[in-house]
Amino acid sequence: MTSPLSLAEYEAMPVGERHKSNAFQRLTQEDRNRFFEQEEERREARRAEDMERYRREECQREVNKLPQELLTTFDLSQHPCSSAHAEVMAWVVGKIGMMLVGSTGMGKSRSLLQLLSKLIWQDVQIIYWPAPRVADKISALAFESSGELDKFIHRLESCPVLAIDDLGAHRPTERVCQELHRVIDTRYSEGRPLLVSSNCTPAQLQKRLLDEHGRTIRRLQDVTKAVHFAKSEPHASGHPGKEAAP
Repeated sequence: MTSPLSLAEYEAMPVGERHKSNAFQRLTQEDRNRFFEQEEERREARRAEDMERYRREECQREVNKLPQELLTTFDLSQHPCSSAHAEVMAWVVGKIGMMLVGSTGMGKSRSLLQLLSKLIWQDVQIIYWPAPRVADKISALAFESSGELDKFIHRLESCPVLAIDDLGAHRPTERVCQELHRVIDTRYSEGRPLLVSSNCTPAQLQKRLLDEHGRTIRRLQDVTKAVHFAKSEPHASGHPGKEAAP
């Protein structure tokens, strides 16, 4: 009669030896049940590891879609507006987004992309477009297919976080400006945040967006909080020159 085995003895045996000695049958029913439970726990752990590895690979793929020259080739300790950068990085997803404002060279785009990378690693779905490229995309789709344009605009309206870099730098065609107002207005109405950077003052941006009555500017100010990028780094709340917008 073969002697019984403890579960610890069974697990210490080489796999091949287990089969040769019919070791599993020498376990008590209680140990067999415990063995099956442990095997299921190990399978669950492997599945969790695989899912986490897949998640990280997906996040890295999304981060790689961002402009790497702005994302990785910059020493953040040398940021010209460090307190503004910190304010951007402290943002959490909510109904109100941000508008990063200031002159060229103040690090607005770099801060925006650092935030987007952080959000991606937090599993937040984002869509990022430089304003000139999204303007070209809208113009091309408007010429090619109204149905495809509607699908594209819907994606901009409905994504969890939309980021538009360098707003006001695009070509100010009437159709582009109409569609951008539609996106901004819908995101405000549905409580989805918008992240924007711009070198323009409100008055300049109103002109660039062909916003004769100030509707787009007012809605943009409603849906975002301004973060000022300047060497002196004044951080008063609200939008710069908001009273200038009609």
